[in-house]
Amino acid sequence: MNAPNDLHVRQWGTGTPVVFLHGLGASGRYWDEVRHLGNESYTGLAVDLLGFGQSPKPPTETYDIECHLAHIMPAVPDGAVFVGHSAGALLALALAVRFPERVLGLVLCSLPAFPDAPTARNEIARLGIVARLTVARGRRARVLCWIMCRLRLVGIAIAPIFARGVPAAVARDALRHTYTSYSRTLQHVIVDHRAASDLAARADPTLLVHGRDDEVVPVRYVETLASPRARVVVVDGDHYLPIRNPSACATAIRDVLVALDAHTESVLLSGLGQDLRPLRRHIVVGTVRLDEVTDPDERSERGPR
Repeated sequence: MNAPNDLHVRQWGTGTPVVFLHGLGASGRYWDEVRHLGNESYTGLAVDLLGFGQSPKPPTETYDIECHLAHIMPAVPDGAVFVGHSAGALLALALAVRFPERVLGLVLCSLPAFPDAPTARNEIARLGIVARLTVARGRRARVLCWIMCRLRLVGIAIAPIFARGVPAAVARDALRHTYTSYSRTLQHVIVDHRAASDLAARADPTLLVHGRDDEVVPVRYVETLASPRARVVVVDGDHYLPIRNPSACATAIRDVLVALDAHTESVLLSGLGQDLRPLRRHIVVGTVRLDEVTDPDERSERGPR
């Protein structure tokens, strides 16, 4: 498996790095509304996952947890807060368990906390014919995707018209994937992977934010994960919190950053500050100010580093 630093990443602001991982069929633009509420108080890095958005879409990749993490890791800095939505939440959690030294904090929005694969398939199948065919991994799903791929350019152009209530850029990017990247990520990351196991293995605090009207992942699945180390916050909204209730996501991020600052100050006051100074220097490198970029359409974007 090749893992070059090839993912497309949008970056803004200065301060502690906050890495954003989007969900299935989306892109880093899914976090635009959350970004605008951040007051540039951190360095935001919105990743287009492998197979989605502006990132490469190799047909031979497995698109499982290990594959996605192998591509994410070189694209983001050490010592970051990770914020994930849906499939991106599963990836952020898996990364935090496998590489805890790289994660300062963790916010999981709309986590697909299905207890087992059959439950995941049944819940996903309720979402419509496309979801039902894709999760069944049958020939009809491939045919449907082939047709959609042939009409991709037309679909991207008209997507904002039909996707009412969704930002135009998000609607267009929803079509920037392939059947392989979509179906394999759905199967390996959402259907086959269990969030509960990863959460149980995580020693540090985790904040889970979930919409009370989420029909994709009903809130009851996430509420069973609550523990002294995993705080579940139920907010107004459905599964699509970054665009339906971005303030809830922004508040969660702010809470984690404030807690990190308070913890750092406490350690410094206790006389152990010398140990944290290299970390503090490390987590603020690689920042870019928005006013240094002049093109309004591209000012927050950067390609492969």
